[in-house]
Amino acid sequence: MEFKVNSKELEKLLSKIIPAVPTRTPMPILENFLFEVKDGQLTIYATDLEISLKSSLNIVADENIKIVVPARLLNDVVRSLKDTTIHFKLMANKKINIVTDMGKYTISYLDADEFPEIPSVEADKNAKDINEVLINGEELRSAFEKCAFAMSKEEMRPAMMGTLFEFRDDGLRFVTTDGHRLVNMLNKNIKAAFNQQYVVPERAVSVLLKILNEKDVKI
Repeated sequence: MEFKVNSKELEKLLSKIIPAVPTRTPMPILENFLFEVKDGQLTIYATDLEISLKSSLNIVADENIKIVVPARLLNDVVRSLKDTTIHFKLMANKKINIVTDMGKYTISYLDADEFPEIPSVEADKNAKDINEVLINGEELRSAFEKCAFAMSKEEMRPAMMGTLFEFRDDGLRFVTTDGHRLVNMLNKNIKAAFNQQYVVPERAVSVLLKILNEKDVKI
């Protein structure tokens, strides 16, 4: 089996996903990406079981596959390449040949069934109790940057280890505190048709700060 992808497009995709790959974990399988090639589209997944990320791009492929590949090793290889076409060739001995005009790399892969199942948001989108709101990504990142410093780092206070989202009639309120400092900020530009409160964990905030851009985000 073989598929082709542009190196810079893949590098951009991996940069969005790799923040979810844990640096230390008792489950080595989480140090990998899940690659799914289906109908000419490559979707890459990563998770630490608390945060899950995925992103997709169109590629040229001759069949559908699902495999697990070492995340940081692949990311380092792709980042080292100039703008070129990468040929991924799956071999019978559970090896992948990564072939470019700069040379060839060989890495191992695992079967996809060893990777934990990623929760599917799409499966529940028709549920009646689902609330949704669209937020500009740059605006959301700006709010996180202003209040993230006050999040607690103490595991004995798990409710403070994150950012409180309070959806109100007059906007979205962001609240963080570590017991000594308090940030209470209301963004009146973000309106929702519901009143709810949620705590976004500190780890999730850190990841979002790395990947949010000007594109709208659906919550």
